[in-house]
Amino acid sequence: MSGFGVRGGVSRCYPFWAEFRECMQTEEKADIPTCAPIRDDYLECLHHKKEHAHVKAINDKVKEDRANGVKYSFDPDKAVADAKKYW
Repeated sequence: MSGFGVRGGVSRCYPFWAEFRECMQTEEKADIPTCAPIRDDYLECLHHKKEHAHVKAINDKVKEDRANGVKYSFDPDKAVADAKKYW
């Protein structure tokens, strides 16, 4: 892994990769599970699976609340539209 991002400089996940690689090089084979949390951070940086699951859970809760007639003090749809301006 070169560590260079698409626009030059360090890629967004390279610091996680470097930390994971260092852990794997320094730990004994029996202690590899100690590197698992670092590996999980690296994989989350790459794929955002935990973040996507969290967003899905929030959206499911909003959908359920709307079906049950719950009113919010803010408009979730407007909040999403405002956030998309910055994506």
